[in-house]
Amino acid sequence: ERILSVELFNRWGGKVFSQRNVATDVYFGWDGNLSGQKAEAGVYIYRVEVLFKDGVREVYGGDVTLMR
Repeated sequence: ERILSVELFNRWGGKVFSQRNVATDVYFGWDGNLSGQKAEAGVYIYRVEVLFKDGVREVYGGDVTLMR
């Protein structure tokens, strides 16, 4: 399997993080900052697109809570 993309959105639907070709980047991830400043604590929505070895492409989503 390979993670094709990861996106993170705030509660208003604004994209706060996006990364493609995640499988090739061992340092990927959101550090909890927005424009160089700590993001507001709260719930963020994620979307992850995965390509499996058999060619099936799936999109998963959910929420994650940022606590400070």
